[in-house]
Amino acid sequence: MTPIAKTTLVLTLVLGVWLPAAAGGGNGALVGESGASAAKGLQATPAKPNGNGIVVRYSIENVPEAGKAVQVELAFSGVADGATATAWFTLDAGLAWAAAAPAELTLRGKAPVRLQLAVVPLSEGIAYLNVFTRQAGADSATAVPVRVGKATPHLRQPGALKAMPDGDKVISVPVP
Repeated sequence: MTPIAKTTLVLTLVLGVWLPAAAGGGNGALVGESGASAAKGLQATPAKPNGNGIVVRYSIENVPEAGKAVQVELAFSGVADGATATAWFTLDAGLAWAAAAPAELTLRGKAPVRLQLAVVPLSEGIAYLNVFTRQAGADSATAVPVRVGKATPHLRQPGALKAMPDGDKVISVPVP
């Protein structure tokens, strides 16, 4: 291995652990990692093709039970090289934070970032941890389902269908 290749490997390993930890903000626990393992064991969330480019994956530890905290692990990737992006979180009425709500999370560089958040399902059914991301002025939203019991997923009722001045029809969903 050439000296340049060794240096690149060392920097990749160091930055893969250091950058996520330095990403900042929030009361969730940041978990550093290197690139290839970013998606290992995590479920992908749907993303629109013209979104902001940030990929959000998640996993839920154990089987959620009403009234008991459950860990939700989130992984963020796809931050443009040299860019800074942010993520912030809200909960549906069926969930509560197990600790103080996390602040905005800053995502920097291409190194994937993992974050663990603790939420408490309040009753049986499905409630959502809403993950919002912003990069280059574009916002995207992801809803992570936390299912307690045998509830089956169903689509949330979105806002009303509205006609735009150019004739397009859209359903507006407010972003906090």
